[in-house]
Amino acid sequence: MNKIFDDYLHLMMLREGKIVLGKRAVNLWLLTLVLLATFLSVAFSGGSMYYLNEKMNDPFTNWVNVEKGYDSTTKFREFYSTLDDSAMMQRYGYKTVEIDNQNAMTIAGIDDRSFFPQMRFMGQMEEDLIHAVLSTDNVVGGCAINPDTLTNDNIGLLLTKEFLYKLGYREDSIPPYVDFLSHSAGADTIGVELDGVYARAPLPILGVVNRLPMNMDVIASMSLYNLCFEDENHPLCMNNETYQRELRFFVSDNVTNFEEVVKNCTVDSLQESLWILPTEDIAQKRLKCWKPGLIYTVSVGEPQTPIEVFQSLTKKILSHYSSLDVCRVYDYDKYRGSGSSIINYLAIQFETLDSIRAFEQFADREYGIKIEMSQVNSKENFNAVSVMAGLLSWAMIVFSITCIIIFIVNMLQGYFQKVKRNLGTFKAFGISNKDLTEVYVLIMLGVIGFALVLSLSVTWLIECLLPMLGFMKDGEFNYLDLWNTQTLWTTVIIVASTLFTVVIVMNRLLKQTPGDLIYDRC
Repeated sequence: MNKIFDDYLHLMMLREGKIVLGKRAVNLWLLTLVLLATFLSVAFSGGSMYYLNEKMNDPFTNWVNVEKGYDSTTKFREFYSTLDDSAMMQRYGYKTVEIDNQNAMTIAGIDDRSFFPQMRFMGQMEEDLIHAVLSTDNVVGGCAINPDTLTNDNIGLLLTKEFLYKLGYREDSIPPYVDFLSHSAGADTIGVELDGVYARAPLPILGVVNRLPMNMDVIASMSLYNLCFEDENHPLCMNNETYQRELRFFVSDNVTNFEEVVKNCTVDSLQESLWILPTEDIAQKRLKCWKPGLIYTVSVGEPQTPIEVFQSLTKKILSHYSSLDVCRVYDYDKYRGSGSSIINYLAIQFETLDSIRAFEQFADREYGIKIEMSQVNSKENFNAVSVMAGLLSWAMIVFSITCIIIFIVNMLQGYFQKVKRNLGTFKAFGISNKDLTEVYVLIMLGVIGFALVLSLSVTWLIECLLPMLGFMKDGEFNYLDLWNTQTLWTTVIIVASTLFTVVIVMNRLLKQTPGDLIYDRC
């Protein structure tokens, strides 16, 4: 007898399922459209949240610049010393504090013109901000040093693309080094070419990027600042006989015959004293540029060998190569002081922006340090948008699930009005409410399962097509992000809501007696 009932229930499930789906499965397609709209909303909110999360964690966003006032040196130092406290860091949500400075350096262009870029000297070249500056989407044409190899001792420059253009270069002709015009009065007496009292001192280019923090043209390390402005020995001055006798060359990986060329350029009388070796690792790191290559030291002659011999050899060597592949460099690392005594700026890296207003008030109240309000307001607004996006995301999910539940309830009630006489007959033949409810639960699970798979597939297809069609935020972020925890929870809630709704609706509808259902006495 049970087998007969089971076979009958199975047959009933197939036939009733067709009725539930409606003519030409219209109910299935309507449900799929509702689910498609739901998952598009979820994917869009997921993509927006991912975008906002990346931007919230972007050091460009979380980096706060604090400038010292004209007469607040003592208070500024006290403020800086206070920030180096773990309790303060936890309270206000920041993780690093560094001393930065700004000053002017004169950079030479291709056509002998000189430029004075907006320039920031940063105390920490190994922190997240520089890593963000050298991110793939910000770097121009792959011209950037690996940020993991940067150290605070590196004396290179990070340039914007606009400043590179001012210097006369283009993306296909980015040099490994660029010249700083160093005050070198008297250097012409030892054969150095001067422009007035200035000589060219090559500095490595660490990378060329689209944008730099605070709209700077150039960023460099505090080590370079110390060499230029703090060391009384003026290491970048070219009026230095030691520099002229020390032959160091950057040689790009494109060059394979450097040693052979050097030997051919060296006169026979100096061949026995000639040796060519890569420079020690410390200098390699300090003078490292964006372009792959090595720095070679060429040792030749004796201490009494005239400087003109070294200068002549240098000209012969460089005449064989493009300046983009081989150029002469100098090791300026003569500075051994404790660092700059000047503090002009503090760069504070925040992990969260929740307490940015409280931090601004603390700095003003306790130390009279003013943080520019536009910084605080913009970061507060960004944080508020992030919170609102999260709330709206879940609001869209709740609204979509509510629409699905209403759709299922209306569908079942409309269906019930059509077949309640049949249901009364089934009950009269001994089929229990539990069995009938199970049938409709299985039918609705099949319908919702098919609609889920179809709507998820279409949403995923749209997500894949958007990048191919060029629709990307900031050229990097997809507008949709389907495969996230929100999608998982939405799917679980939809299935659970469907089960709950079907059970509640069918139990309420099947409470009537077989006679009431058959003779429509309700």
